[in-house]
Amino acid sequence: MKKVYFCLVLLSICFSRSAAQTYNFSGGLRLGTEIGFSLKYRIADKVTLEGIVQSPIKSQEAITTLLVEKHNSIITKGLNIYYGGGVQKGWVLSDIKEYDDPFGVVGIIGAEFNLARINLSYDLKPAVNIIGGSSPIILQTGISIRYIFDKRNVLLPDPKKKSKNKKKRLKERAKRKKFKEKMKDKYKSK
Repeated sequence: MKKVYFCLVLLSICFSRSAAQTYNFSGGLRLGTEIGFSLKYRIADKVTLEGIVQSPIKSQEAITTLLVEKHNSIITKGLNIYYGGGVQKGWVLSDIKEYDDPFGVVGIIGAEFNLARINLSYDLKPAVNIIGGSSPIILQTGISIRYIFDKRNVLLPDPKKKSKNKKKRLKERAKRKKFKEKMKDKYKSK
């Protein structure tokens, strides 16, 4: 598993592109060691804010997580790897509390693929409980299936700008040609 993540990181560095995400806002289900909901919102180019509300399958807790994630596209702009970190807060839901409500820091690394209006992702999310929790370190994994509510507008080149640039290049080419002819004539006469 570590080899897969290492390869993904290397690929992202090698094939990083400028537009890593094709959406502004998405939300849906998160399934894995927990079950819950995930919302992602793009706050800057290649950066998202993700909110997760989940409940571990094996214990009676409710956990909310807030993450800031950096995205890098690999191979195509619809396939991304991402990494980041944030905080999480949990609440013990049973009447008999064996431990205090957890609070801690969390990291995340994962990959996502966008197809039309569907966003699929798989991630590894280790958490360190600073206060409470059933364990000081928790390793969570999950698959998220989100609907893309707001697709990102991919900016196409402005045709007016393109024609201005072409005219500018043609003028510069004509100047260079004129300069070459002038220099040719100058050295021919000597």
